[in-house]
Amino acid sequence: MKKLYLASILLVVMMLTNSLFAGSKQINSVGVGAGVCLPQGGWNPGFSISAHLHMGEAIKYLYFSPFLSYSRAVQSADINGQSEDMSTQYLTVGAKMIGYINSKRQGFYLGGSISYNFITYDEIQWGQLSRSTRVVNNNTTKIGFTGLTGYLFKLKKFSIFIEAAYMFTAGGFNTPCFLSGVNFYL
Repeated sequence: MKKLYLASILLVVMMLTNSLFAGSKQINSVGVGAGVCLPQGGWNPGFSISAHLHMGEAIKYLYFSPFLSYSRAVQSADINGQSEDMSTQYLTVGAKMIGYINSKRQGFYLGGSISYNFITYDEIQWGQLSRSTRVVNNNTTKIGFTGLTGYLFKLKKFSIFIEAAYMFTAGGFNTPCFLSGVNFYL
């Protein structure tokens, strides 16, 4: 019930933010990005890919951008004398607000996002009676809040961006990511 409640809050926030687009309910650009993620908990650096839409100006100098991303990281563990590969994966759906330091939509920007994260991760389960260990696969969902900063290089028909973000979630799933990508203007 708690997860349904949090998902409902996320949906309402996204709808309210979208309703702020008085006259500019349009998609300005479509973007894709890729980079490195560093999940908390001893995971090796992994990869992250994302896709996003840049909508119009929601509030003066603040832009709305819904996004979808996928991240994966791995690590090896010695279990019963054998090396086992373990992984963690994040499928993230969310919306971010971006504010540019320059009055134009280019240059340095700061922002934040709220997201709903579907997380699959492996962990070692230590046997109590049998004294054997094994890797078990777990699933969870978490609401995430992200702080981000970046730089947008604006060109005529597209723009290139670099971005650093840190996602805060409950339960030890905090993840910094470093992305670069391209936005195509529509």
